[in-house]
Amino acid sequence: MALIWFLRVLARHWKSTAGIQKSSDAEDREIPLGGDPEATESYKRGYLAYVWEAVGRAALEQVWEQLRRRRETVQRARWKKMRG
Repeated sequence: MALIWFLRVLARHWKSTAGIQKSSDAEDREIPLGGDPEATESYKRGYLAYVWEAVGRAALEQVWEQLRRRRETVQRARWKKMRG
């Protein structure tokens, strides 16, 4: 659910900034769209690197939550079986 929300927000942002050619950070350094994924400075890595990190983080959070719920369900089933 969080991933879908994030993608909708990103789509709205993308539409609102479609005419803008440059992006910059708080220190007025230009942030390229693609950038260098190997760069150590965050502003040189590029806008898309940040987007994919956020999308990946949101997806992993969803996966971990589903795994946690499944583990709890299995543990409850085992506990009920033991109590018989």
